[in-house]
Amino acid sequence: MSLNLGSIQLPLNAATKTFAILAKRGAGKSYTGAVLAEELHKNNVPFVVFDPIDVWWGLRLAKNGKDKGLPVVVFGLEHADIPLTRDIGREIAQAIVQENVSCVISTFGMPKVAQRHLIAEFAEELLNINNLPRHVFIEEAHEFIPQRVSGALGKTFNAVSNLVVMGRNRGIGVTLINQRAATINKDVLTQLDTLLAFRNVSPQDRKALKEWVEFHAAEGDFEAFMQSLPSLPTGEGWIWSPEFLGIFKRIKIRERETFHPDREAIGDAFVMPELDQVDVQHFIERFSRKDKPQAPPSKPSAPYREDPRAIHSHPEVINLLGQIPRSLLRLLQRCYCRWHERLSA
Repeated sequence: MSLNLGSIQLPLNAATKTFAILAKRGAGKSYTGAVLAEELHKNNVPFVVFDPIDVWWGLRLAKNGKDKGLPVVVFGLEHADIPLTRDIGREIAQAIVQENVSCVISTFGMPKVAQRHLIAEFAEELLNINNLPRHVFIEEAHEFIPQRVSGALGKTFNAVSNLVVMGRNRGIGVTLINQRAATINKDVLTQLDTLLAFRNVSPQDRKALKEWVEFHAAEGDFEAFMQSLPSLPTGEGWIWSPEFLGIFKRIKIRERETFHPDREAIGDAFVMPELDQVDVQHFIERFSRKDKPQAPPSKPSAPYREDPRAIHSHPEVINLLGQIPRSLLRLLQRCYCRWHERLSA
């Protein structure tokens, strides 16, 4: 059994591996992801899509945009079976694990802060409770694992990067989809097994791609690879998988079997077709009921308790401690030890 992407077939265990699909707008990155999702469905591997650009609902329809497509539940604001709010990330993770269904989480229209909160809660929960092979697609990956992390982004970054790095231990594969290699955190990017690169003209991405190649000691003609990217036809690209597949070759992606909602190609005459609920009505009803069954909640991590003997080892307070008289420092340390003992009792 294999996953047929066109001129390249991936082994079924690719479902639990990690990929990056990189390309400029309109070069076929979301299209390629959807083809991979179609193949996962054929092999009974459920998937989840985080879709800030609101195009993956097309999986629910056949290629002609009218007939039935894949039995995928769509959470969202506009094209959706179930309304989406920022606080149901954990609930979605529990439901899809319990029911073992595929879903699209279309966050288009939500504030970025809400989107980041949602994916952080979902990723944390899924990593804790997943028990079967499952694949997660993340569009606009730089929004969640950017090169520079600051402030409130920390929780989102940690949750998503943990899903990428540790997900395979829980049967989770991840595909990051992005226009630019340079805007994704390099520490996360270098952890990915396989690179799928399509048309791209940004010179800033050269360094990021070169770091990936050097990290994996990948064998291949990097110069020819980079020189070809600006002129690649839509749907054609390169696959570079030095460890997982041991290949470096040019590829062509097959045509989708589901609807590709390309608004630019459709033009102003585009009319959103009504989504038939295909084979997912049972899940929708169960999720919408207030008394729907819940998957067991993940075990909370143990609260962090610091060893009082190590109080002086924090780099952040070394300078401060150096300015406190020894007698006062000893008093503070004794008080801290008593407080710690009471807390631990």
